Amino acid sequence: MKKIISFALAVVMIAGLFSVIPMTVTAEESSTGVTEVGAVPTGYVPVGTAIEDEAGFANMTADGKYYLAKDIEITESYASKFTGTFDGNGYSITLSNGKPIFKSLGTCTVKNLTINGYVTVTGASTPAGAIVGQVAVESSVVFENIFNTARVSGQYRAGGLVGQILSKSKARFNRCKNTGIVETTGSKSNMTGGILGYMQSYCLDMIDCLNTVSVSSEKNTTGGLLGRFGSDNAWSADKVANIIGCKNTGTISAGAQAGGLIGYARGATLNIISSSNKGTVTGKSDVGGMIGLAGNPSYLVTLNVQNCVNTGIISMTNKTVNETNSAG
Repeated sequence: MKKIISFALAVVMIAGLFSVIPMTVTAEESSTGVTEVGAVPTGYVPVGTAIEDEAGFANMTADGKYYLAKDIEITESYASKFTGTFDGNGYSITLSNGKPIFKSLGTCTVKNLTINGYVTVTGASTPAGAIVGQVAVESSVVFENIFNTARVSGQYRAGGLVGQILSKSKARFNRCKNTGIVETTGSKSNMTGGILGYMQSYCLDMIDCLNTVSVSSEKNTTGGLLGRFGSDNAWSADKVANIIGCKNTGTISAGAQAGGLIGYARGATLNIISSSNKGTVTGKSDVGGMIGLAGNPSYLVTLNVQNCVNTGIISMTNKTVNETNSAG
């Protein structure tokens, strides 16, 4: 069923989108006035070609502009690397066969969508997410006004919306909400997040995003919003993550590197502004209300935390607290 909000959207102006300069947006600027994530305002007119069923979805041109004209159910992912614009137009996609919406994404926009159903991915090297498992290298992607209720299960990296975004990319998640349980199991399970599992580089803006449910990894690196930001490289000024006006209320658990918002960051600048955690966070080591672990001697992090609050219980099951096993 199409979701419509009966009052007008407030004007949103975000200067310097995808800039590598920290703090290009503020929590106040990110507010849209729409209370129901995934909905569109009355009178909203989508642009592109209408999609009314799975066949139309499967036959989309990879670089085209499309919008949903009704709720649809899909059993297979879109097969090509999608590089266009997909507008849910306030409607929903139900994933009924355990596969994500897209097999692969490049530079693209996905917006105004509700996702239902489930995603189940097997294999110790395949990332999982309700929208897509993996975004290709050197991509610029926008995910805006998306509500995911689909459960995401994997054996590697996983996010409620996106599993991982490869290097030299830029990503914005704006007004995204996850209420689908995210879990990874097995010996290779790690980098698990309520919104995004892992982003290597360059620039990430996560604005007004919310996770309300359990996010867990049998092994390491789990966050209510983001599992990990930053690749295995030394600090670089062009790697910047801005987490602004975001919230987690779900339970977060991992073997190590468990955070209410972010599991682990390395070799980057990380700005966490006007955000909060209310969920219980549990791990054997490196556990925190905002972030589990911010860098190490080899991979430093410039960390800026402002106007944030944690009211969740922080529990470290390893009773020894020292330089390598910390909780806070």
